[in-house]
Amino acid sequence: VRELFAAIIGPEAEFARELYLSWEEARAMQSGGMILGGHSHRHRPLATLDARELRADLATCRELLHGRLYPQHRWPFCYPYGKHRSFHRGAVNELARQGFACAFTTETGINAPGTGRYVIRRVDCKDALPARPAFMAAS
Repeated sequence: VRELFAAIIGPEAEFARELYLSWEEARAMQSGGMILGGHSHRHRPLATLDARELRADLATCRELLHGRLYPQHRWPFCYPYGKHRSFHRGAVNELARQGFACAFTTETGINAPGTGRYVIRRVDCKDALPARPAFMAAS
């Protein structure tokens, strides 16, 4: 796969520099008022990791964030792959132990009172738009 990637797309390191944020760019985003959060270290579904792997992955993620970014009052988290089947109660507990303030899924829907702070749903912008009046509907 590496050879195919290099032949079709080019050098992986160069591609990564263009695609991903650098730590410097991330700190600039923080300076601009943005809050950054974790997304795991190895980007594996947390439900597939045993307790030791889970603890190590999330600890590495936390250490990199705290070591390379500016301090923040709270550190959120977003699950790799984001669906409820991609994480489990052990992951939620480990996120709390590691000091992450909350966690976002990619599940869409309303967060009713009592929704746990480690299972926050999203509202997609396209779903948040008001319905188009009938006179504007396509014919």
